[in-house]
Amino acid sequence: MECIKEQLPKKVPYLNVTPFPPALPQPVQEASAMPKRALAAFLGDKMALRPGMRLLDLECGAALSSILFADRYGAQVWAHDAWTLPESNVARVHEVGLEDRVFPMHGTFNALPYARGFFDAVVWIGNSVGQNTAHAFFDYLAQFVKPGGQLGVVSPALMQLKPGYSVPWPGASNAEGALGERRSSWRTVAYWRRNWEQAQNIRVEDSGLVSRGWRCWLKYAKSLEERGVTHLAPLQRTLEIDRGENIGFVWMTATKK
Repeated sequence: MECIKEQLPKKVPYLNVTPFPPALPQPVQEASAMPKRALAAFLGDKMALRPGMRLLDLECGAALSSILFADRYGAQVWAHDAWTLPESNVARVHEVGLEDRVFPMHGTFNALPYARGFFDAVVWIGNSVGQNTAHAFFDYLAQFVKPGGQLGVVSPALMQLKPGYSVPWPGASNAEGALGERRSSWRTVAYWRRNWEQAQNIRVEDSGLVSRGWRCWLKYAKSLEERGVTHLAPLQRTLEIDRGENIGFVWMTATKK
């Protein structure tokens, strides 16, 4: 996995439903909990993305992944997030001159406002993916994709399933930060594939672990710390201890039947 240089977004307001504790300063809320651009490039290279295709980018956050999909692959991207206000992403997209290819949207993920079969592809890169592993949910997402279209996800994951293993989270505070309170939802590749293969409307194409993904995650957390953004400090210490033995990212791609 290529560790693409990440950016710390500017001026990103969040709604009251933000998963971050409200006491955290604004720079913390502006920073993604994971290296979105690097993961988007990794997933994009696993899919057959092409110029002009309509792509839904779920949990896009500050739209950095959406901008990459538009710039690197030429896609038209609907940048959908449940927390980031679309106005901030509109400004960011305008800054890079991609307002004709990236369209910021806002809303929950279980009540999407799109027509059936509208998209050529749906991608989801984020921690919330692990909370929606049921095959019925992926059948729900598939309805927005054309027959023959693609689905792809990347999520924090366990490299292996050990009896009684719990992800360590040393020194956590403020409701355990951006990821700690949800780490119990992290799954293995086998778990993901087993659930996806039960879905009626998709066909699993490929899956696996993101090679060296934990290194990019650690590098990203360190880069934030150097800028004075320390909400990923517990994650950073966990990754330094674990070194990819148990913690990383899982990816999976599928085709709409």
